[in-house]
Amino acid sequence: MFENSLEKAKSVLKRRTSKILGGYITEYFFKLKYSDVYDGRLYTQGWWGGRERFGNRDLTFFVVKNELNDLDLKVINNLQTHHYLCKQISYEDSQWWIKDSTQPRLSLEEYLKERGTTFDQNTYIKNAKVDATTELCIKLYEKEGLLAKIATSIFLEDTFLNKYYKISNIDLIGEDENGIPIYFEVKFKDEFEYTVRNSSRSFLAFGIDEFQFDELFPVFYQCGMKVNNVILYNDVKKGKNISNTVIFDFLVTKLGHPVTEYKLTDIYREVKDKLVWKEKRLSNCSNYETLVFRAFTSWNGQGTRKVYCVPLREYNDFLNGYVHKSADAPSINYWGVCPKCGNGSYFIQEQNNTVSRRVCEKLICSNCSEVKLK
Repeated sequence: MFENSLEKAKSVLKRRTSKILGGYITEYFFKLKYSDVYDGRLYTQGWWGGRERFGNRDLTFFVVKNELNDLDLKVINNLQTHHYLCKQISYEDSQWWIKDSTQPRLSLEEYLKERGTTFDQNTYIKNAKVDATTELCIKLYEKEGLLAKIATSIFLEDTFLNKYYKISNIDLIGEDENGIPIYFEVKFKDEFEYTVRNSSRSFLAFGIDEFQFDELFPVFYQCGMKVNNVILYNDVKKGKNISNTVIFDFLVTKLGHPVTEYKLTDIYREVKDKLVWKEKRLSNCSNYETLVFRAFTSWNGQGTRKVYCVPLREYNDFLNGYVHKSADAPSINYWGVCPKCGNGSYFIQEQNNTVSRRVCEKLICSNCSEVKLK
């Protein structure tokens, strides 16, 4: 809906913080990573899950696209078989429509009336704080041809999805080798230190949003589908607990030069072998403690967000189409927990050139300095 009005699209993107806008880069990179690793497997995006803020507060899933692929149809069938509301939202004839296979399409106003509430056309969203990183995001998305698509998503979220639902985006749905759908929750993060309640014991962890963990993930388990938490790991941070780090400093470090003159696809191709992806398969047996994060973690930089604290040690390496199990001690050439600085980082095997192809008895942590293990 913004294809012919890119200036309006840019103004819509300014409703979000630079951290949130940077999240689209992470999702885009994972889509490319998924396609590289699983060539030929289906994937889909544009999915949302939320609970109504009115009436019966029913849990509802939406897929926002004009044309559905086979994986979309499989997920819809799985959800509807278990009696969950699942609707397609499309933009046709200069208007938003909601439909499914059982009824004619309805306008947003007609759908909300059917659900027992009224549509309010007045939507005023205050812009988030605009900084140089916000402008850089906008420039990159414009070069990649993603500006209108992202603006359309934000516009629909503000005028309908987030307005009438407690809502969360599903970053990507893929499939396993047997065609079973997988809900991928994807984030760019570094670990934080969590102290267990009523205890002096602490551990390094990643956070997973409470609403997704409590409301959306269980639906996928119940419907015979899978849930994976994927982390693009920030292994170039300069200190601990900097969970508000925007992805651009990370990319500049990986590239060795500014990102401003490149398309996102070109940036990914140049740095893909330097990226550390972590993966955790979640289940309905998972049980973790919670923590409330500060305001910058919310979608507009206001308020707070509660997360479940999943131990870093439970994540595996997501490399070249297979999962490499992380051990408590760092594995050579793989990701692990550094015994010196306590951060997750790559460990590099060092060769001793004076002895033919023998390996020195030490590993080098890319986050701090060399660590002698023997």
